Amino acid sequence: MNFLDVCSGIGGGRLGLTMNGLKCVGHSEINKDADITYCHFYGKETNFGNLMNIDSDIVPDIDFLVGGFPCQAFSILGKRGGFNDERGLVIYGIVKILKEKNVNYFLLENVKGLLSHDKGNTLNVIINELNSIGYNTYYKVLNSIDYDVPQMRERVYIVGIKKEIERVPFQWPECSHRNFNMS
Repeated sequence: MNFLDVCSGIGGGRLGLTMNGLKCVGHSEINKDADITYCHFYGKETNFGNLMNIDSDIVPDIDFLVGGFPCQAFSILGKRGGFNDERGLVIYGIVKILKEKNVNYFLLENVKGLLSHDKGNTLNVIINELNSIGYNTYYKVLNSIDYDVPQMRERVYIVGIKKEIERVPFQWPECSHRNFNMS
């Protein structure tokens, strides 16, 4: 399966997919320093640049999209501008690519504050938008320490599967319950 890595940062979202045999066709990152690190880790490849300006016709066919869309608009540490902050609108660039490329699966990641932003209305808008373009969408807060990562970091993950191909409902992986000494 081929995938596109959007809002890629240094490629953390990509790592698990490539370790499981998926092939990255390119990424989208506007931060020059993050892109330099990304290319150092994965080699020089196509950076499609600003997600909001990507012409889907130049993106190869993909089965999967992964991305950690900007969290500053939703984080409790930020101003929480939501959709009034241009970074909060990046989700619509993702929706555009999902729809135009007819992507079968996606995995998105964001801060836990997305759940409570605007009393949950922001997340509902995002989920409804994803469902309206043909996905069964699931979301859950996961803590990385529960999955063998020596870091305590809660993030909301959003998984989507095209309705016409999903045979059984998605199930979240069980925690590993490995205890790391974080001191």
